[in-house]
Amino acid sequence: MTWFWINSYDERFPEAEDCPSENPDRIYSGMFAFREGKLEERQDSPLYDLKGRNKKFVYSLHQLPSGTRCPLVSQEVCNVISQLVPPDQIQFLRTIIKWGSEAIQRYSFARPLIWLDALEIDKCEIGWWSLPNISIGDYSYIALKPDCIQGYHYVRVRYLEEVLISDELKRLLEQFDDGSMCFVRPEDLQSLLRR
Repeated sequence: MTWFWINSYDERFPEAEDCPSENPDRIYSGMFAFREGKLEERQDSPLYDLKGRNKKFVYSLHQLPSGTRCPLVSQEVCNVISQLVPPDQIQFLRTIIKWGSEAIQRYSFARPLIWLDALEIDKCEIGWWSLPNISIGDYSYIALKPDCIQGYHYVRVRYLEEVLISDELKRLLEQFDDGSMCFVRPEDLQSLLRR
């Protein structure tokens, strides 16, 4: 079985938001979801702001929602993912979370380097493409090929922005039961996103 790993829609969890005044090159974080291959490591890590949330609560979370479509996860989660996913299949990009004048460096983006043609396009009901033949903007139904994950544990599905993970990886990640992670079966994805 496979699962999409998406942002939690629980409002208790703060979303890390771009700091455009301090991070003018917003294209860098925008490339996470759409560009294949490794991104060059940069000295000026992407900056995100938590806008005054409770610091102790945030430190207790293992994932923060972000708009990049790559899980923004704690170092402990990175360590667990690395147990199953080899370094040539994932890129961990450290980021800085601003907290007023403080900087939290506990989180990294877990960016899949494997892109799979996992969709059965002829069986999908696509509303429109946000980027023609690159990214599906809206759909009412998606169909995945049988055994689409092909023995991998952490991949990006070509044409979608979501990350697909194996059942085995999901079971390992469930030890971080703070509610900040959200795993959805592929057939349930669109109904959840339309809420």
